[in-house]
Amino acid sequence: MTAISSSSATPVQADGAAGQHLQDAFLAEGAGTFGRVALDVGLADSAVTMKCLQLLYWLRSQYPLTRPEMLRAMVQWRGTGRNDAVPFEPASSAPALLDRMVKSELLWEMGAPKRFLVSPKGIALLSRLHPACEDLDLPWRLAHWEEMWPASESEMQRYVRTFVARQRGFGLTS
Repeated sequence: MTAISSSSATPVQADGAAGQHLQDAFLAEGAGTFGRVALDVGLADSAVTMKCLQLLYWLRSQYPLTRPEMLRAMVQWRGTGRNDAVPFEPASSAPALLDRMVKSELLWEMGAPKRFLVSPKGIALLSRLHPACEDLDLPWRLAHWEEMWPASESEMQRYVRTFVARQRGFGLTS
């Protein structure tokens, strides 16, 4: 895949048409599969979204970050570092995403100053997922799909189907 240039990677709203379609496709294709895994580790079946998973994977490898540090990282998401920075989540909705993840017990916010940590339930969730579910460049893909929307719809659908199918097959053997 070719990286989106800085000039073409304008701040794409993660909740635009492609973002909404990604969320809807994940719910339609993967709610049962990922919901069962969530329930197995003591989470609500609705706690798992593609974005939450990627944030958990990323945070798992970070020194615990404060809320301002997390928000900065989410607005200028670097992912794996192979692509230009893109928004993981719009600045206006990033705090609410973090709050939902804390409320759903995926993250803990603790210490002084308060820092975010992946909770034991979040760690257990990640340990039960196919390794290919980690895609720290998903926000970059989403920006690309948004830029090409609606021509990118079939590519996005294929991505979601593959993402879910991997976990379904993995769940059968783990």
